[in-house]
Amino acid sequence: MRTSQLDIGLLLSVFLVPALALAEPAAFYLWKSKTSTAQVCAQTSPGAFWDKANGPFKDAHCEKIKPNDPYPQIPQIPLNLLFAHPKPKNSDKSF
Repeated sequence: MRTSQLDIGLLLSVFLVPALALAEPAAFYLWKSKTSTAQVCAQTSPGAFWDKANGPFKDAHCEKIKPNDPYPQIPQIPLNLLFAHPKPKNSDKSF
């Protein structure tokens, strides 16, 4: 039996749509310069000379503190455990 592209698309949407419903924007952090007194509110580090000073925040002004994550991360299974292959037994053959 041949699977059509429509069937595959429907199957993918069944799994992806619920994940998109839980998606939210990345948190903002207050970054402090290592070389001056400057501070910046950004989602990612402005560069190598910046340290994370405070956060996470919900807004781009770093004013509203972001509450604890209502959906904690599910522990990830290392891929080497999922796709582990048994090691071959030592053989007496010398090459």
